[in-house]
Amino acid sequence: ILLVGAGTTARDVARYLAKRHAGALIIVNRSPQPAQELARMCGARTAEWADLGSWLQKVDGIVCATGARMPIVTAEALGDARPVLVDLGVPRNIEVPARWPCLTIDELIERQSTAQARRTQAIPAVEALVVDEMERWRHWQTKAGLSKASPWHRCRPFPHGKFFHR
Repeated sequence: ILLVGAGTTARDVARYLAKRHAGALIIVNRSPQPAQELARMCGARTAEWADLGSWLQKVDGIVCATGARMPIVTAEALGDARPVLVDLGVPRNIEVPARWPCLTIDELIERQSTAQARRTQAIPAVEALVVDEMERWRHWQTKAGLSKASPWHRCRPFPHGKFFHR
C-alpha cells in the first residue's frame, strides 16, 4: 500500500493499517522528514517523492491524504496500473482514470453515517434480547434455588430496556 502524505489524516491511516497488519506500507511525502517519522512510528518504509510515479505502478493500493490543491496522482501517471484508490484529500488528490472506482472521503463519511444509523436502529431489538435473556436466567436461577447467590438477582430492566442495580 502506498500512502501519499504524512499529515494528520495520513498518520491516522498509517496507524490504522499498521494496527490491522494490512501489509507492507510505503509512505511518500514532499518533505521526507515527516514521512520518516511516521514510518518509524508504524513500521513502514519511505520512498522518495521523485519516485512517486514508479511506485504508482508497483502497488496494489494507493491512499492519498495531502493538502494539495490539485491532483497528485494522475490518470496518466497510473497508466495501465489499476490499484485500489482511496482519496482522502479535499480537494481531491487523485485524478481517477475513466470507469475506475476511487473511494473518497465523502463516501467514507456517508458509509459511516449509514452504518451508525443501522446500529442505532438495532438498539431496541438488542435491548429486548438482553431483557428476555435476563428474565430466562432469573427464572433458571430461582428454579435452581440460586436466586440469592449473585448480586445480579437484584437487576431489573428499566421500561426502556436498560438495567440498573438496586
